[in-house]
Amino acid sequence: MDLVFTEKDDLLKISPGKTIEDVGRFFNSLKYSIIIFESEKCKTKKGLLLEFKEKLRFPGDFGFNWDALEDSLRNLDYDGQSKKYLLSFKDSVVLAEDVEGKEILKDILKSASSFLKEKHDIDLKSVFF
Repeated sequence: MDLVFTEKDDLLKISPGKTIEDVGRFFNSLKYSIIIFESEKCKTKKGLLLEFKEKLRFPGDFGFNWDALEDSLRNLDYDGQSKKYLLSFKDSVVLAEDVEGKEILKDILKSASSFLKEKHDIDLKSVFF
């Protein structure tokens, strides 16, 4: 069987010869909610955090900083809609000129994923494509 992706700490890496569409089809078949971050506004931290707030319906008092992102991701179960999420980030756009910010984002995604799995049985995976 051809692997569509490899996984480490719930961050996925697309296998050679596969596409983000292949990954999407795989996770769609497993009933994941797939959220894609590819808008030009995701180039900046402010724009990316706004996208998170809108796409994941974070509360109105969302703080627009890294701590607020981690807190809100850890509370994904508040809406009760899904127990499986795949967050897809277009690597060439998301924080394209902020290497440090992108590493902070990846650390937050790993931390939130681990917390959600342990405390709420929610599966949060992320892929940069």
